[in-house]
Amino acid sequence: MVLDATCLSHFARAGRLDFLRDLLVGRRCWTTAIVLAELNRGLVDYPMLRHVPEQEWLPIAARWMLDGSTPLFAPFSPSTADCA
Repeated sequence: MVLDATCLSHFARAGRLDFLRDLLVGRRCWTTAIVLAELNRGLVDYPMLRHVPEQEWLPIAARWMLDGSTPLFAPFSPSTADCA
């Protein structure tokens, strides 16, 4: 399941990323560097958004080749992201 900025923003702003994690137990969840960039734009008004990339249960996905022989998403390090 790939989580978007709306979902992550609302739970982060409520201080309940732990609750979101608990709701999704047993499911593989991801977000993307693009989503993190969107959340980063809101940090001035909502500093609690900074906690989203800190979530160990929520890896950041990178888009891979689309030739059918490789997965659409694969984990990568935030240190290599353009907009992390």
